[in-house]
Amino acid sequence: MQKLKILERRLPAHHPAFSDIKRDAARWTAGYKGEKSIDYPLTFLPAKDCFILHDIRLYDGTHFFQMDTIILSPVCLFILEVKNMAGTLIFDPNFNQFIRKYEEKEEAFQHPLIQVNRHRSQLMNWLVSYGHAPLPIETLVVIGNTHSVLKKTNRNDTIHEKVVHSPLLPNKIFQLMDQYKTNSVAKVQLKTISDALKRSHMESNEDILKRHHIKRLEVLSGVICPSCFSRPMERKHGRWKCSHCNHLSKTAHLEALDDYSLLFSSFISNRQAQQFLHISSEDVTKRLLKSLNTTHKGENRGRKYLIPRYRR
Repeated sequence: MQKLKILERRLPAHHPAFSDIKRDAARWTAGYKGEKSIDYPLTFLPAKDCFILHDIRLYDGTHFFQMDTIILSPVCLFILEVKNMAGTLIFDPNFNQFIRKYEEKEEAFQHPLIQVNRHRSQLMNWLVSYGHAPLPIETLVVIGNTHSVLKKTNRNDTIHEKVVHSPLLPNKIFQLMDQYKTNSVAKVQLKTISDALKRSHMESNEDILKRHHIKRLEVLSGVICPSCFSRPMERKHGRWKCSHCNHLSKTAHLEALDDYSLLFSSFISNRQAQQFLHISSEDVTKRLLKSLNTTHKGENRGRKYLIPRYRR
C-alpha cells in the first residue's frame, strides 16, 4: 500500500501505469481500513484469554499464504478474512462467486469463503508440520463497511453463518466458542503457537516497479514538499525550501529517503542520495547521511548507508 502511494506521487500522470497504480492504491487502502475496522470490536474479547495476530504470512512448503487476522482462543482458533466494500454484496455458492453491485456497476470476485477455507487447510497443515497438536479452526468473513447490503442467491444456503458485519463480530465469536465448551486449550500452548506464528511470519517485499513494468528512471526524484506536495524542494542553508509555497523544513529529506528505500533499496550511497535528493554538494549529502546515525556497509566511495524507516 505504501509503495503504491509513493508511486502515485512519483509517477507522471501521463504514465501508462498511472491509472492502474491509482486504482490499486485505492483498493489496498480500502482493504487496510477494513482490517482496522475490526480493531474496536476485537477489544470486547477477553484479552487475558486470547491472542490476536494480524497479517501473518506463512509458507506451507509450497505456497505463501497471508491471513488478515488470527485469534487464538481457549477453545479454538479463528481465521478472519476482512472485506471492506460498499454497495450490495451478493454471495453466489452455485458459481462460487462474490458479486458487488455499486454505482450501476457489477463486478465478480473470488468467493471469500473459498479463500479463507483454503487458509484454514494451510494453517492446519502448518501446525502439524511444526509439531503442534491439531486444534479446531473456525473461519469467518468480516465485512468492514457497515453500510453494505448483504445478499445470497440461494435461500437455503448457510452463508449467513459465516459472514458478519464488523460490529457483530464479538457476538459471533462468542457464539462459536460456546460450541466448543468441552474443549480446553492451555494458555501456555496458545502462547507457544502464537510465538511460533510470529517467528515464522515472512514479510512480503514485492518489487512494485517490476510488477507494473515501470523503469527506475521513470520514477520522479527529488524531495516532495510536505505542505503543498510540489517537487523538488531546494536545499539552502541547512533547510529545505519549497519554491511553490515557500514552506521550510529541516527533515523533508527523511520521507524522500524512505520512498527510495521502499521502491529501490534499503541501502543508499552518497552518489545515489545526491541524485535522488537533488543536492549539488557531495559534502552536504555526506553530512545528511551521517546524521541518520545508522549502520553502513562498505568503505570510502563504496560506502552505503542503511535508510531508517520513516514514520508517515
